[in-house]
Amino acid sequence: MKNLNLDVAHFIEKIHLIKRILIQKQFNDLPVYHGQIPLLNYVKKHDGCSQVEIADYLLVTPASIALSTKRLEKAGFLTKKIDSDNLRCKKIYITDKGREITDKCKEIFDTVDSQMLQGFTEDELSQLNLFLERMIKNLSDKNFNNDMSILSIGELIKIMKSTHREEKDND
Repeated sequence: MKNLNLDVAHFIEKIHLIKRILIQKQFNDLPVYHGQIPLLNYVKKHDGCSQVEIADYLLVTPASIALSTKRLEKAGFLTKKIDSDNLRCKKIYITDKGREITDKCKEIFDTVDSQMLQGFTEDELSQLNLFLERMIKNLSDKNFNNDMSILSIGELIKIMKSTHREEKDND
């Protein structure tokens, strides 16, 4: 008899991978890389931010943000303006073209999510949410000091990246 625990975990991982493949396929037609979208979304929400703020949020080096923003500026998705209060600092703004591409990316994510959940009733989705929340709580209770279910995906990614950095520092 198969181990049902392994089947469930396998299916969750498989869903994640298939979803990433579908999104990646659709991103191939776009003039941005998948990894540039979090940067554009951050600037869209924090227009006039600095490269350091973006780097801190995305947990990457300011040098990598400098390179990415330079490419995105060249492509017309961002503009940089010198901060009048600090002439050494450049503020970053999203352009109309940048807004359009982030909206298009959101459409792609929403379409894939809708396709994935197609045919489920509201009751089934509610029940599925309860099951998934319980899985998150089970993992949180045994492995973390706080309930990870209350954290956003962005906050969880930050924890994952900081844990990865700690491991690299300990090597």
